[in-house]
Amino acid sequence: MRKLFLMLSVMLLSVAWICVAEGAPMADYMSGMAYETGTGVAQDIAKAVELYESAANAGLPQAQNRLGEMYRDGAGVPQDENLAIEWFTKAAQSGFTPARASLDAMTAGAPAPAPSVVAPTPQPQQQQEAQLPASPTQEDPEELYLQGRRFLDAGDYSQAFEPLSKAADQGHAWAQHDLGRMYEYGEGVTQDDAQAIEWYRKAADQGNPAAQSNLGFFYGWGRGVRQDYAQALEWFRKAADQGDAAGQCGLGWLYRNGFGVPQDYAQALEWFRKAADQGHAWAQTDLGWMYAYGQGVRQNYAQALEWFRKAADQGDAGGQCGLGWQYRNGFGVPQDYAQALEWFRKAADQGDAFAQYDLGLMYAYGEGVRQDYAQAVEWGRKAADQGHVWAQNDLGWMYENGHGVSRDLSKAIEYYKMAARQGHKVAQENLARLGVTDF
Repeated sequence: MRKLFLMLSVMLLSVAWICVAEGAPMADYMSGMAYETGTGVAQDIAKAVELYESAANAGLPQAQNRLGEMYRDGAGVPQDENLAIEWFTKAAQSGFTPARASLDAMTAGAPAPAPSVVAPTPQPQQQQEAQLPASPTQEDPEELYLQGRRFLDAGDYSQAFEPLSKAADQGHAWAQHDLGRMYEYGEGVTQDDAQAIEWYRKAADQGNPAAQSNLGFFYGWGRGVRQDYAQALEWFRKAADQGDAAGQCGLGWLYRNGFGVPQDYAQALEWFRKAADQGHAWAQTDLGWMYAYGQGVRQNYAQALEWFRKAADQGDAGGQCGLGWQYRNGFGVPQDYAQALEWFRKAADQGDAFAQYDLGLMYAYGEGVRQDYAQAVEWGRKAADQGHVWAQNDLGWMYENGHGVSRDLSKAIEYYKMAARQGHKVAQENLARLGVTDF
């Protein structure tokens, strides 16, 4: 049972993020995990091995390590020490720490450690606050800006709008930035991405680093504009060169995932660290995940814990989710379901889809709580409604088989289609099994 939980924990965070970052091999690996454990699909060990081999032959160390474990233990395949050593060696040569430990254990005759898992990282969001310049004379754009800021700081957005608009119309860069932020979040105005981008661009063109970072994220996410990583890179770099933590974090995000640039973990680490050292919570979370599964650094759960905690202490949902992941699996800390539940709930209550899915799994398996399928479905649905592909597929499986809900084939197909449209292989195969080809 412990082994099953460890393997299922790979699905605790967004599969979509990893598959974008790592490509088809990671998608094959994740699908292999589902087939091996029978999670969201009928258990099929032969299919799992086929998918693992596809990922392993493409150089994915997690898949190589899993094949090593299976051949070492005779888990679904004939036990073969030579093949186990071969796969562990390949994974270890990629710097995958658990494989190195398993290889050493086999050659030394010591018991091998439990399999390790990799979890992705939730994607960052921009939040750099404006700086307050000194106040000159009344009706001057600077004074108008300061008047607007006082209203903003008091949470009186409707009163802030007029003085900020007047200052922005006179070319005040920080007022333009703040107007963009109001339109981005619908604070005192109707939410309007086009207006947000327009005001951010005016401020960014004047060299405002916060506006440059925000514009970078709009282009990086394709929000309100056509997705354009080259534009994102340009704006992030302009902000980062001014020491802006959000711009530094944005550069780290691009380099970590190879968005618009060759994937470069060393560059990602450098930029995340610059931002994290300034207290940027999203960068701290990203740095935690890179240490958690050894991207560009030796895997180090203690460092991961440190960075997750720094972010979590600032209320960052990603950091809270990372702590939950470590406590649930006992990675770098004693396994503690109560702590895992606490951190997952904090993140889930902020709307974090990854934590919502994790929380649903804990209720489904009764980890630290009484088993409660109703709660599992509730949290899984929250995650699925935000586009979490494994939550969508798993809800389809629950509706198809009547696990925790009344059996409803039309609902099952609906959720399978949601995941399939995002390229989820297992969901597509579930639909094919049901004779559904149009999704």
